[in-house]
Parts: sequence; structure tokens; C-alpha cells
Amino acid sequence: MASRMGELQVTYTVRGLPRYLVVVENVALGKLEQIRGDERHIVVRKAQLKMDQWNATERRNGERAGAEAAAKQAQAQAAAKRADNDAARKRHLQLAEDRAQRQTESAQALQGQLDSLLASSLEMDPKADWERLKSREAFPEPRPMRTAPPPMPTQTMPPPPPKPKSPPAPALGLVGPPPVQPTPLREPQPTERRFQPEPSLLERIIPGRKAALQRQARERFEVEHAKWQQAVDRGAERYAAQCRDFAIRLTQMERQHAEAVRKHKEDVEALEREYARVVLRHGDFLEALKGEHAEATRRHQAACAELERQYDARVASWERRREAHFGEQSASNQAVDDRRAAWQAGDTAAVVEYAELVLSQSDYPECCPKTFEIGYTAETGILVVDYQLPNRDALPALKGVKYAKSKDEMVETLLTERQHNELYDRVIYQVVLRTLDELFRSDTPGNIKAVAFNGIVHFVDAATGHEQDACIITLQTTREEFTAVNLSQAVPKECFRKLRGVGSSQLHTMTPVAPLLALDKEDRRFVDAYGVADSLTEGTNLASMDWEDFEHLIRELFEKEFASTGGEVKITQASHDRGVDAVAFDPDPIRGGKIVIQAKRYTNTVGVAAVRDLYGTVINEGANSGILVTTSDYGPDAYEFARDKPLKLLSGANLLHLLGQHGHRAYIDLQAARQQMSSG
Repeated sequence: MASRMGELQVTYTVRGLPRYLVVVENVALGKLEQIRGDERHIVVRKAQLKMDQWNATERRNGERAGAEAAAKQAQAQAAAKRADNDAARKRHLQLAEDRAQRQTESAQALQGQLDSLLASSLEMDPKADWERLKSREAFPEPRPMRTAPPPMPTQTMPPPPPKPKSPPAPALGLVGPPPVQPTPLREPQPTERRFQPEPSLLERIIPGRKAALQRQARERFEVEHAKWQQAVDRGAERYAAQCRDFAIRLTQMERQHAEAVRKHKEDVEALEREYARVVLRHGDFLEALKGEHAEATRRHQAACAELERQYDARVASWERRREAHFGEQSASNQAVDDRRAAWQAGDTAAVVEYAELVLSQSDYPECCPKTFEIGYTAETGILVVDYQLPNRDALPALKGVKYAKSKDEMVETLLTERQHNELYDRVIYQVVLRTLDELFRSDTPGNIKAVAFNGIVHFVDAATGHEQDACIITLQTTREEFTAVNLSQAVPKECFRKLRGVGSSQLHTMTPVAPLLALDKEDRRFVDAYGVADSLTEGTNLASMDWEDFEHLIRELFEKEFASTGGEVKITQASHDRGVDAVAFDPDPIRGGKIVIQAKRYTNTVGVAAVRDLYGTVINEGANSGILVTTSDYGPDAYEFARDKPLKLLSGANLLHLLGQHGHRAYIDLQAARQQMSSG
């Protein structure tokens, strides 16, 4: 939504009480309104209600614009297809006729609303609900959540180092089987048949032959026995040699085994020593890990404690803000109750504020503005309303819309000039009576004894072409006189005449009339001034002079400054840094107007807050510009805020220069002024 609220401005009344002002604006609707009041919470709440009302109107406008846009889009789509599709043509015609019907109904409904402004309000209760001004909002901030703690440090201990396996003991190597004693050869025997001669018959007969055979047999035996003996000897020698070789190999193997056993023992001892060193290093590593884990655990506990402390601080801060929220809400609501009690007791400001609330909540069509100024005099019980009425051109002239098939366009039917003028007159009479009715009916305590209504219209004068504001209708009536009228059956114009209202018989001519009772806008804050400048000498320290004398000096100085243009400068009642110190009225058509002047006899740098206060005062006073004069200087944020705004910041050096231009001499010593203040 386009509604927004400006910065809350603070000024002060004659009695030194704060007076608040806030500007609300809706760019989309072109609305701008100033909300004033003595209670900050009520001013803010009224501004919020006004923005809610504008936002609702903006939403309705958006919905209406959306519906019209959708209708136009549907019409365009239907028109594009009508040449090729009879059904599309029919739909286009139907949509156009429906749109014309809707526009006609809307125009007639608006005309009906304008003709029933008074009658429709009689059915509603105009009383403003003080409870609507109260804040019922829950504390918007959720309770702080605890921050998730960091993960707990874990400790993973490495397993102990495995004990190395000892190498296998060396085994005695094999040297082969021991030599096998050779199998003994069968020794030849002389009795063997092969060594026995077998003589033939002849040899048996011849004795010599037999002996020869026996000799041969004996020789064969000896030969065979000699061979056997040789074989036995060779076998014995071979076996002996094998035994010797086996013994040698066995001896070598035993020496090698003994060496392997010695080396194996050395390796086992070396492994055991290395394992002992590894076990020792593992123990040291475990101790280091335990120390790191203990430190991580300590840091984790400290972090958790810090998170808990921060959480407790956030909760405590949240609870303070929550208590402050509900405390402020309670104070705000109590202020509303106090305001309601003040209204019931007839307090002037409360009566005006309630009347503003009643008229603000009254529902009018958008063509009727709801801008007004209200004054109230408790002694007489008279309420004066300067009401901004719509001009004639603001009222709708549309009577109806028809769709011309032959031209494929919408043809608007407007009210005639006479009908439009009559409608305007009827609306104005109804607004007057409706405003009086709402004010009297809503005033249950009976504070308002009479109401003076002045209808103001902003229009362009046809004779001069200049824009102007003029009162075209005025009425003053008492409660008894007005409540005696039966508004539900009365004709508004005749009722207005019966109540002796004053206005042209043709209100649309914008003929000005004098208000029966004008709103008192005189500023009673102005007091008599006295001269200070002539008493200044070169030994006068402006930073330590009396603050009231300083304000009169500034008034006198600017009075001389504006004298060339016929300007006038008035000083307000003693304010001592409370709002307006002096007001200049410059008749110059270009730079002139109302100028708010504030004097700050400071010994320290003036901050941006004072400049903001001046800007709020300029807006609140409806002034053209503002001037801030100090004996010291301004901070960079103050100059930055004043840039591009109708504000002038005069430092101590500027003040001395301005005094010199008008023939006065003085000096500024901030340190001496500080010492004087501290000692005093």
C-alpha cells in the first residue's frame, strides 16, 4: 500500500505541554493530512486508522481497476476473434454490453450514494469508539530461542600397538639321508656247481684230463673270488667316502643352524626392544590425547556457559522490551481512557480531538474530501468547523454507458449542466446537515451546545483564473434547534434555510459568504518584546547571558533584518527551548511568509535532534521556513539533515557577523560560559 506515516513532530503549548503532529500520506490517492493532538499515542493511533482507511480505499480502487482491465482484456480478445468466429462476436458483444451495464450501475450507484449522503448516515451510529484507539497488539517478537550448543568433543583412543610376531625358530636343515651300507655281495664258494668240473666220459677215463678240468675249475673260482673281493673293497671304499661326505655336510649344517639360531635370537631381542619403544610412544600419545580432550571439554563447557549467558541476556532484554511494549501499550491505553475522561469532562482539546475522530470515520464517496479544522470554546460550548467541501468538478457527471454496436464503442451519457449543478447543491446541503448530525449525536456528554459550520471550497475563479479558497456556505445552530428537526423526512435545502443558514441559492456558482462564526486562529503565545541589543558592549559574552534576554536579542536582531521589507517579528511566551521562540512575518512575495525562529544559547555543539525539532515545528506551524540561531556551532549530521530543507542554521560566528551588520558589538567565549555555569 502507498500509505505512509512521517516522523512524529513535537512542539509545546503555552503551558509548556507537548503538542504532537504527524503527517500521513497516500501517494496513490493523492492524500496528505496532518494529525495533531496532545497525546502521542492517540495521534499515532489516529494516523494508523487514517492509513488503514486509505489503504482500504486503495484496495477497492485496485479491485475496480483490475476488473476494468480484465473487462478490457476480454473485450480485446473477443474483438480479435469476431471476424473468424460468430461465437466470439457474440461473446464480445455480450462482454461489451455487460461492461456498459456495470459502468452504468456503478455510475447510478454513485449517484445514489451522493443523493443519500444524509439518509444513509441517519441509519448509522456516528459515535467514535474510544476503544479503537487502544492498542491490542501482542508483543511482535517471539521469545528468543536457545542457540544450539557446539557438539560435545569426542575422544577416540587408538588401540594399543600389536605385538610383533617373532620369526620362526630356524630349523635344522636336511643334509640328505645318511649313506646306506651297501648290501654285501654273495661271496663265491668253491663248492658252487659252476666251479665243479663235469668231465666227460673220455676225461674220466684219461686221468690227466680230469686233473686239468679240476685246475681250470679252481682257476675260475679264484678269478671270480678275486672279482668279488675287488667289488667288496670298492663298495667299502665308496661307503666310507659317503660316510665322510655325510659327516662333513652334517657338520656344516650344524654350524649353519647354530648361526641361524644366534641370529634369530638377536632378531627376537631387537623386535622386543622396538615394541617396547612403540608401546612407550603410544603411551605418550595417549596422554597427549587425554590432555587435548580435557582442554576441548573445558572450552566446550566455557562455550556452553557463554551461550547460556548470552541466551539469558537475550531473554532478559526481550523481557524488558516486552514489558516496555506492554507498559507503553498500557500507558497508551490509559492515555485513551484519560482522554475519554477529559472528553466527558468537557476538556477543550479532548472535545476537538473526539470531533475530529467522529468526522474522520464518517464514510463518504471518494469524490468528497474529509479535510477540516475544528475549534471549540468550553465556556460557550460552541464548536466551529471549517470543512473542506468538494468543488463542482470533483463530483461525477457520468449518468450511464451504452454500447454502440455499429461503432463498436462505449457511449457515455452525462448529466446535463443543470442536473450536475443541482446534484452539487444537494450534496453540499447534505454534507452540512450530516456533519452537524454526526457531531451532535456522537456528543453523549453534551459538551457541544452549538455548532458553527463553514464550508470552504478550493476552486479556480472564472473571472481571474486564479485558485482560491472561499467559504460558500455557513450555518450556526444550537443542539436544541437542530435536534428538533426530523432529518429523515426533511428536505436538506429547506432544512438549511429553516436553520437560518447562509449561502448562495446556487452553491455551484461558488459565491463567497462571510462565516457566521470564524475559527479563532489567533496565536495567543505572542508577548510584548523589550530591547536588548543597545545594552550590548564589546565585553558582553553572548554565551553566558540570560536565556530570555538572548531570545529577545534574537527577536530584535531579526526585526531589524526584516525591517527593510516591512516584516514583523514577534516573540512568544518564555519557552526556554520549548518550540517557537519567535515568529517572523515577511511580506516579501518570493521569500516571505511565516518564518519560525528558534534561539539556542548553547555552549556545546548543537546536534541533529534540535534541527529535527525545528523542522517539525515548521511543519506544525504551517510556516514557510525555519531559522535556528546558536551561540556555538552545529555537528555535521545537523548540517546534513538541514540540506534540501527550508531551514537555515546560524552559528555563533554568523550571529556575531549579523550583530556587526546592525552596529552592535559582543563576543562569544564558550569555555568561560561553561565555567560560569559550573560555578553557578
